[in-house]
Amino acid sequence: MNTAQIAKLFMKLRETYPVSPNDEIGGLQEVFQHAIFLEASESEKNEIMLKSAGFKFENEISYPWDNYFGLDLSPFLKNKVVLDLGCFNGGRSTAWYERYHLDCLFGIDVDQVYIDAATQFANTKNINAKFKLAQGEELPFEDSKFDAILSFDVFEHVQNIQKTIDECRRVLKPGGKLDRKSVV
Repeated sequence: MNTAQIAKLFMKLRETYPVSPNDEIGGLQEVFQHAIFLEASESEKNEIMLKSAGFKFENEISYPWDNYFGLDLSPFLKNKVVLDLGCFNGGRSTAWYERYHLDCLFGIDVDQVYIDAATQFANTKNINAKFKLAQGEELPFEDSKFDAILSFDVFEHVQNIQKTIDECRRVLKPGGKLDRKSVV
């Protein structure tokens, strides 16, 4: 028996399944492709978007991004104009805005439903945020706009990493920072 067969055997002994969105709205993007969302009324869709973003927000509050870096990022981000590259539903972005006392937050992602969810959630928190539909390879911002770019689990999804990094450099102010947590 090879290693893969042994692993499959152990996995079958303790099979698990994701929680149905009928029971709990989590922070995974799959909820936006699930029938519970696709077949929902507009008010139900808005509720699902808020719950999904709220889940990411609470997750970030309970285990802040600082833990990945081993230091408090507040001194680097306070009163800064920041781009969240791959903002998803805006939950994490909004937590960053509040935690780091950002001046202004911009976010981009590749699906309009994520932008709608992020905008709606940020509005409930009354923060200075703007979200746009875009890809990392073609950022819709002028040169030298941002003090920092934050990104969480995004670079492994872009089509062209070098082009994305070049775009990040273009929109960063001189001396700006690009910080990311990614599994590339």
